[in-house]
Amino acid sequence: MTTLIMAQLTIQETQRRRILWLGLLMAVGFLTVFGIGLHYIVSELSRTGMGREEMEVATGLLLSAGLYVVNF
Repeated sequence: MTTLIMAQLTIQETQRRRILWLGLLMAVGFLTVFGIGLHYIVSELSRTGMGREEMEVATGLLLSAGLYVVNF
């Protein structure tokens, strides 16, 4: 119960200082840029004539790299 109260107070404080909104804005911005970049990379790779399995491996690698960056 006290953990939930502390979490609620923490979220209220971040909203008051607008840190939460800045973090959400930055996350949406990153996901937008990453999604657009991934789209263009995949479309460029599909023009090279790669096989389906190779495309899946390349896409998985790019998604893993993006999630790794977000982790920090």
